[in-house]
Amino acid sequence: MKRSQLQELRKELAIALMNDGAILTRDSDHPRVVMRGSERGFRLKLHEKHPEAPLSPFFLNLRTPDNPNVGPLTPSTVTLAARCMAEMIKEMEILCDAIAGIPNAGDPFATALTELLPRTPRIEMFKEDLPDGKRRIAGLKYTGGLVQSHGTVLLIDDLVSAADSKVEAIKVLEGAGFKVFDVLVLVDRDQDGRQELASRGYMLHSVFDVYVLLGMYVAMGKLSMELSGVITGYLKG
Repeated sequence: MKRSQLQELRKELAIALMNDGAILTRDSDHPRVVMRGSERGFRLKLHEKHPEAPLSPFFLNLRTPDNPNVGPLTPSTVTLAARCMAEMIKEMEILCDAIAGIPNAGDPFATALTELLPRTPRIEMFKEDLPDGKRRIAGLKYTGGLVQSHGTVLLIDDLVSAADSKVEAIKVLEGAGFKVFDVLVLVDRDQDGRQELASRGYMLHSVFDVYVLLGMYVAMGKLSMELSGVITGYLKG
């Protein structure tokens, strides 16, 4: 059976992400890797509330160098990711009047996607700092054409874990009169984000499910079966 355009793009993107250093494991020689006793891995956002939680044996950094939390993605990789997203929109027949990236990680993908879908305007979302040091989405700006209120917006982000930031962004868009039915991300970490969105009536689409991505790296010889099993065990808790 002939491989689809999306399958070919996914494989190319998986290689690009690995080459950029966006996919790290506990065996990586990288300053993000920490030691906690005999445990080696990565601290995640969840460790802010639960410092006792096990370290993650892998880390996804799908951000760009201009992000406040600096990431490694090159412009060519961002464009490749946007091509995958555009192909998914076509294959899945996702309908939208505009797209919006969740700041800040989703913005580069939304911008690149707008260039591939020139008739689809983009809604920019802005964050503000709160007294407790946290940040929240505070406003919207319409770019790339006229956006009608009550139109349908496709939400874009780099990945999904628990979906908290997606729910926050959806509330802001709906509060401004827009409709949201679909969320499109680069990687689904398969940590209940899909279920959380579905329970609220939203459909999650992902270029990669994390288990599929791990399987691709094992098949390419870029990840050992043993370490893939460790990561899978961590994700399934």
